[in-house]
Amino acid sequence: MMTVLHPWHGVHYGEQAPRVVTGVIEISQGSRSKYEIDKATGLLRLDRVIYSSFHYPTNYGFIPQTYGDDKDPLDILIISSQGIRPLCLVDAKVIGVMQMIDGGDADDKIIAVAANDPGVNHWNNIEELPKHFFNELRHFFEEYKTLEKKTVKVADFGDKTKPAVNTTDFAKAIINNLGKKPNVNARPIVPNKPGTPTPFKLQKNPMMVSVETENETIMGVDMFIESDAQPDEIAKKCERHAGVKFRLVNISNRGTQVWPTGSVYTNLVNVYNARFESLDNEPLNQQDIIGLYVSLSGNFKICSFELLNQWGNKKGYSLAQGQ
Repeated sequence: MMTVLHPWHGVHYGEQAPRVVTGVIEISQGSRSKYEIDKATGLLRLDRVIYSSFHYPTNYGFIPQTYGDDKDPLDILIISSQGIRPLCLVDAKVIGVMQMIDGGDADDKIIAVAANDPGVNHWNNIEELPKHFFNELRHFFEEYKTLEKKTVKVADFGDKTKPAVNTTDFAKAIINNLGKKPNVNARPIVPNKPGTPTPFKLQKNPMMVSVETENETIMGVDMFIESDAQPDEIAKKCERHAGVKFRLVNISNRGTQVWPTGSVYTNLVNVYNARFESLDNEPLNQQDIIGLYVSLSGNFKICSFELLNQWGNKKGYSLAQGQ
């Protein structure tokens, strides 16, 4: 029997997330019809036809397997040179965020460009978009519910260099909610294998830190970046991106510290580990991490990153060379 994946819970969020994500289109650019995914069936439901004479200025949809502050999947606006059909899957390159308050509740929108549209995929940051685009977007979202006697406020636009204040925790939506699926999904049965796996639970180990007894906090991040530049030049760029939340601790190459100190005889490869820690030793959140990630990606290719977690007063990571 063939089963159909639910667009929200069954579709993958994208192998290159959070830089390039999979977007599921609900509303095509130029439409006056407000469609939403029906959570029970996965089909499109007509929520309403917009009361005013407005048309959606961009394609509107969501990122599967994510949750926004409104308990719905995280909204995404995908810019393209053509309208895209509803329920189409789109590789979307994230370039910023629009902070919005709808009826008193946060309802932020991720802004992206269609990665496979040569008419728009040269944009890497929302600061590159025409100024009129922001005016049009703000006007649409602040006015399209006026005849419904509802109030919407667009507060700010965030990009790589200036994150919007109190924007949706994009990192939390992507990282903390990866792979979440409803319990009603069909479970495939492998021939000649038990249909129901035998559940078990590891015994508690007193030598291990348990999240049941200690609060986990984020104290920093290791960013693995690709660059052909010298460590001093990399450090200058990294420090510019550190902002008010982070301080650059050190840069290493193949496990050997190369900044702030290091030997000129060290043979370098083009992948560096830049360690950032909290500037004031206060816990960070995943919004801070993704803000740094997006900012750094303006100068570097980010290969991967690892959170520096702490449980109570116990560090879950090794100190960098020289610390």
